[in-house]
Amino acid sequence: MLNKRSETIANILNDILRLIMKFHWSLCSRSWHIPTHQENKKTCHYEHPNFNVLRRIHGAFEEMTDFLLKYAWRLASHGYQASLFELLQMLNVNNFY
Repeated sequence: MLNKRSETIANILNDILRLIMKFHWSLCSRSWHIPTHQENKKTCHYEHPNFNVLRRIHGAFEEMTDFLLKYAWRLASHGYQASLFELLQMLNVNNFY
């Protein structure tokens, strides 16, 4: 049985995992292509038709992970579930947060 604090963290983690899957599905739903106005140039870049959707999902992912880390850090620093420190260290491998 989860208490209120654990339930909040579990819900945030589930939402983050849903965003990851949504990003994956949006990325795989259509293929990358070279824009028609750049086909004859020597250097060009690929575009994804769902780029704006991917950008929105990425922004939501950043917001949710930032909230999760701040919330978990606050709980762990107040003595609630010391295992949260381990989770935070695993999530913050590259010291980005």
